[in-house]
Amino acid sequence: MRLARQALTAISQRPGGLGCGFRHHSATSSASRRCRKQQPDGVAFISMEYVDGMTLSGWRLQQPQQVFAWDRLAPLVQQLCAAVEYAHGEGVIHPDLKPANVMLDSKGRVKLADFGIAAVVSDSVSRVSARSRSGGTLAYMSPQQLAGREPTAADDLYALGATLYELLSGRPPFYRGDLTHQVLNLPAQPLEERLLELGIDNPVPLQVAALIMACLAKDPALRPITVRAMVEWIGAEAPTSPTAAEPAPPKPPGSASACGLGRRAHC
Repeated sequence: MRLARQALTAISQRPGGLGCGFRHHSATSSASRRCRKQQPDGVAFISMEYVDGMTLSGWRLQQPQQVFAWDRLAPLVQQLCAAVEYAHGEGVIHPDLKPANVMLDSKGRVKLADFGIAAVVSDSVSRVSARSRSGGTLAYMSPQQLAGREPTAADDLYALGATLYELLSGRPPFYRGDLTHQVLNLPAQPLEERLLELGIDNPVPLQVAALIMACLAKDPALRPITVRAMVEWIGAEAPTSPTAAEPAPPKPPGSASACGLGRRAHC
């Protein structure tokens, strides 16, 4: 608890708070403050935008066979790519991109949540405790992020690939056994083979499957250069203004989301 309090205090003392200077319609907003009225020494906290919707992880479970058909997922991917592309243009990356951090509001608009709270907290905690700064969630982390290297936009491209892989097949590229060894050393199973193995009939366009596997390349130099390159690869134009893909499904009780400001990217 003391360590967490120190980390939050470090965040709240940053100039402008947590979300200063980063705004996009497909990324949730947040702010941090340090309240000095409740206790003599102040109480650090983070306020986060409420999203009236549910995550793509939860929505996937409501789909036939618990996977998205590509024609239903494609417009959501366009919005997601637009948010990530904007962030990279601002020199910011998302260290924990995954289906559980992508939300769909009641109007069918994508909201990329937890935009770097994990990274900001991790940075602050590492300064306090010298702990790892890699952050992220293992199943969606690039080999470079897992190895603790300085974060780059290529890490987000890998995570985007892992996210699409799961939404279309029901499982991330690596989901059982020694995940660390697999992420670092083994190639991901081709998407079509995974679908066949799981007995899922979910046709995926060849260019989409090829894009996903390219994003999952161990060598970042073999991944698409930018998010824009991803969009062009699959022939989908990322929207520049908020558009509703389709009405969101009924949300379960307690649905909400949060985000912050990610690490600065070294692109």
